Amino acid sequence: MEKLKRETLIKIRDNKNEMKKDNITSEEYINYFDTIENEINNHLFEFDNRFVTYGRRDFLQKEFNQYLRNNEYRNALMNLQEYMCDYTSFLIPADIPQSETRNFHDILKDSDNYFKDGIICLQEKNIIIDMITEFKKFI
Repeated sequence: MEKLKRETLIKIRDNKNEMKKDNITSEEYINYFDTIENEINNHLFEFDNRFVTYGRRDFLQKEFNQYLRNNEYRNALMNLQEYMCDYTSFLIPADIPQSETRNFHDILKDSDNYFKDGIICLQEKNIIIDMITEFKKFI
């Protein structure tokens, strides 16, 4: 098995035209999530200590959960897709725990290198699966 490239998730997102419309059915959501999960299940994942969720990624996940609770599924989907497919960075030291601010530049460099590599790590895969599982509970 090979590692999952972010570009594969981007292609899934871009090729699922039914996910671009305003009124998405529960069945369409489920089919989309099944496609993502099937792709994930066919790949190998490794722990990567360069992966962090500070800043935008933490925000996307919190907002995602809020959207689900408010039945704003289209917005929750957009957050999930951004989490999976887009480069998201934190830009200021305030985005990271105070205990790590001395390492801010190293963390930022490692995070940037993680995204440049374009490979989904074990931690990110687990978050994506958790988000999909949570989404499925609401639809």
